[in-house]
Amino acid sequence: MSWTLNGIKMYIQDYTGTNPNTIARIQPLSGGTIIQHFGYESEVLKLSGIIVGTADRASLKGYAKTQSTYSLVHADGTTVGNYRVKSFSWKQISSVCQTMRPDLAKTAPVYQMELELYE
Repeated sequence: MSWTLNGIKMYIQDYTGTNPNTIARIQPLSGGTIIQHFGYESEVLKLSGIIVGTADRASLKGYAKTQSTYSLVHADGTTVGNYRVKSFSWKQISSVCQTMRPDLAKTAPVYQMELELYE
């Protein structure tokens, strides 16, 4: 099964997330360290995997240039959430015949990709 971002099929191999906290450490001239909590950042997801076809690659490149949110759907069909594309990187990988996407030509290019998504 494939994941989708706004309908774009992705075959995810690595899925990670972070939820950083914003904490400042203040060092007064006398006394111990004071820790000040300023809140937390929204979740950041990182997806690595494979996409097939130049149209899907072009769509993901375009998503990185907008301020819109896109629905991320897990391979099991559950919606993960709505995210903005922070960054999209890709590298074409050598393939003689792709069989992951029967709706595309067997000679369609295959790309290794990485997405960074912000909530």
